[in-house]
Amino acid sequence: MAGHLGDAAAADGLPLLDLRTLERRPSTFLAHRLLAGALEEGEDEEGDVVRRSLQQRVGLGLLAAYWARGEDVGDREVVERIGEAVGMPAERVVAALDDDLTATSVRLEESRAAELGIRAVPTFVFGGRIAVSGAQQPQALVDAARRVLTGA
Repeated sequence: MAGHLGDAAAADGLPLLDLRTLERRPSTFLAHRLLAGALEEGEDEEGDVVRRSLQQRVGLGLLAAYWARGEDVGDREVVERIGEAVGMPAERVVAALDDDLTATSVRLEESRAAELGIRAVPTFVFGGRIAVSGAQQPQALVDAARRVLTGA
């Protein structure tokens, strides 16, 4: 896996640590809570666009922290710093990490993923019936989408 990911990252000019140097695989529960909390942030005149934009920034911040810098995205201080660094209000960060409803929501999503047989990240599900797991070439995603659209 490390070689495949390294090659894919290098081909796209993305920074990626030598995966053999990562000492542990942290729990991503807090990171997922932060991502869920980003969707709860307020709206402006454009509505949903604001929340999705914030969640995207949070996600990219978390990915860069882990894959490019080797930070522990299971550590609360790290997760809080990332949320605030990408523009999530400090009170929203704390609420996302402390709120029982957000925790329950994330656990329900984990259960739903397990029921669908999702065991790898990323996993893309097309049309609710075709899943493509792990780091894949773009053509694999195109092929899956095409199969769903054509009914193949």
